[in-house]
Amino acid sequence: MLRAVIWDFDGTICDTYPAIAHAVNTALACFGAAATLARIIDLASISLERCIRTLAEDLALPYDQLDAAFTATYQHVRPTDQPPFPGVRDLCQRLTQAGIHNYIVTHRRRASLHMLLDTHDLRALFTHIITADDAFPRKPAPDALLHLLATYAMLPSDALVIGDRDLDIRAGQAAGIPTCLFRGTIPDPAPSRSITAFAELLDIVPSPFR
Repeated sequence: MLRAVIWDFDGTICDTYPAIAHAVNTALACFGAAATLARIIDLASISLERCIRTLAEDLALPYDQLDAAFTATYQHVRPTDQPPFPGVRDLCQRLTQAGIHNYIVTHRRRASLHMLLDTHDLRALFTHIITADDAFPRKPAPDALLHLLATYAMLPSDALVIGDRDLDIRAGQAAGIPTCLFRGTIPDPAPSRSITAFAELLDIVPSPFR
């Protein structure tokens, strides 16, 4: 029986990448540089640090200054411009009502994550949140997922990992947990299932909540 859903955050719970990409390009403009939004989103989907560092190297810019410019710019992006994807709240609420716990494993820092969750009134729906501040190896390393399994005495088959990137899927597979890809390009090996909308996952919620 399903006991837990382990969510990624950026690009899975909240649609943050467009706002991140805009902030990165605004920071690049301070140096007379630019990158395509697709390129920025591709890099940011791995990590923001990887995105800034790679762009700094590619464009021969000082990393520390570009990182500081991005941080200053992103602070002015409104949380309301980074909304939850349709269906996220409903699915989390139904899972909670059915006694199934929601967890988050993300590379985002805790302060900005909590700000977004609180803005959209989502934080209370999650039992345990692991962020970059917890210093686990980054996905696709399975360490954070294995920590959740051990902490809550769960078998891998008790859980489902949901993410938008191949590294989310590979982390789940490395931990032996079934996986669900949200709107991403299907990796090899393929996830347990792939969806384009969270309404497609209502079948994982036991009746009478369906």
